[in-house]
Amino acid sequence: RGLCPITPRSFRPLTKLNEDSAAIFVLNNSPWNSVGDVESAVQNANQPLKASGTAAGGIWHLALAGWLSSRNLPTENVTWISINGSAPSLQELMAGGVDVVCCSIPEAQSLLDAGEIRCLGVMSDERCPAAPGVPTFKEQGVEWSMGGWRGLMYPKGVPEDRVEVMQSALTKITRSDEFKEFMANAGFNVSVIQGEEFGEFLDTADEDFGRILNQPGMQQQQKAPVSRYFVPEILSTLGLLIGLLGFVLSRRVRAPVVEGEPVATQSESESPTDARLVVGFIVAILLFLLACQTVGYVIAGAIMLLAMLLMLKTRVGWAMLIVVVAVPGLYQLFAGVLGVPLPWGWLGW
Repeated sequence: RGLCPITPRSFRPLTKLNEDSAAIFVLNNSPWNSVGDVESAVQNANQPLKASGTAAGGIWHLALAGWLSSRNLPTENVTWISINGSAPSLQELMAGGVDVVCCSIPEAQSLLDAGEIRCLGVMSDERCPAAPGVPTFKEQGVEWSMGGWRGLMYPKGVPEDRVEVMQSALTKITRSDEFKEFMANAGFNVSVIQGEEFGEFLDTADEDFGRILNQPGMQQQQKAPVSRYFVPEILSTLGLLIGLLGFVLSRRVRAPVVEGEPVATQSESESPTDARLVVGFIVAILLFLLACQTVGYVIAGAIMLLAMLLMLKTRVGWAMLIVVVAVPGLYQLFAGVLGVPLPWGWLGW
């Protein structure tokens, strides 16, 4: 979606360890008994149904949105309630705060075994070993599957000999009885693929996620309070206004006239510093806008602010202190509090 330049090929795939398919859960006393019942409820809803399972944009949100889209159901008839994790989402289901939860079967296993909730279907081609009595979507005539997976990757550039050592160790681990027993006890599915096959899986998953995230309804749900360029635009505008103000004020300054001395011409009495300041600010702003997406807001913003302060002849020590306090502070305010998707860049922050 353009929020960051990272792709699956930004890493060196090693091994995918498992994949747990998404599933649909309702209360035990729910009138819905199948995936088809939920689809009918969505199609004919007078007011939006409430669903959750994770934060907005998480894997279970994408799984549910992709399912509705694949069936040409009105996605606006389901409101995704952003909750941080499947456990609190299931608690909200028990409390009646949501109508449906989408998550994996292992995450809901305890409530499922206790009979508090029911699973209407699992989004895979095969039934889940942890709940063999739950039919798949495919068995119910719905050609849709998606799940959360876990795997290990190296960053690009790791020496090949180290990759081979790690790959060999992972192969040994995933074939061990201890690993299989641990995964079985935890209720996790084992789905091991390695190397280039894992890379192809990542490419396919990335394409699937891209299609879902670019749906109009999904973009509306995921829209930040302000645009991603809000902070860069604010800083650029403030910098330009400060530069213009300095330029205007400096134009009003005139050299004092001393009796008996020749009056200096305009070019002699006025310093070209004001013009250079405006030009410097404009160059700093343009470089900030060009570099922000690649190097990230923190680095680009720090360089721009430091350059501007130095052009204003601020002492280096004070300038560094202002940058260290202001730039991370603005980042936390807008990215952390207001949810503005600022570019991460090299720092990943």
